[in-house]
Amino acid sequence: MRARVVIVGGGPVVSKALQALLGSAGYCAQFLRESALEEVGLGERLAESHLLIIAPDLSAERLQSLLGIVGPASSVKIPVLQLVPVNGEQRRLAESIVHWPCPMEELRRAIETALGLS
Repeated sequence: MRARVVIVGGGPVVSKALQALLGSAGYCAQFLRESALEEVGLGERLAESHLLIIAPDLSAERLQSLLGIVGPASSVKIPVLQLVPVNGEQRRLAESIVHWPCPMEELRRAIETALGLS
């Protein structure tokens, strides 16, 4: 079974490229725009996935909102991997991070670690 990965945030070009990259690596990847964070039922949608990837450039306000949906106090339990720009301009809020951009093999290892496969 292919792991279902949801990508939230980031610009549409970066996120769509990340979606295609993950798809070619064997993951079932879906991109959600930042505006999806305001949708009713987002928690259930995320709960059906195996991993949440927070793309770079997600606004701090939306990042906090998202972590409220999937954080320790919520009923939605999903591993979160945050892509942090190498320039360090984004706050690190998720437990699992990987610097972005990075080689696909490094991203794959981070995903497998977040999913508990390695």
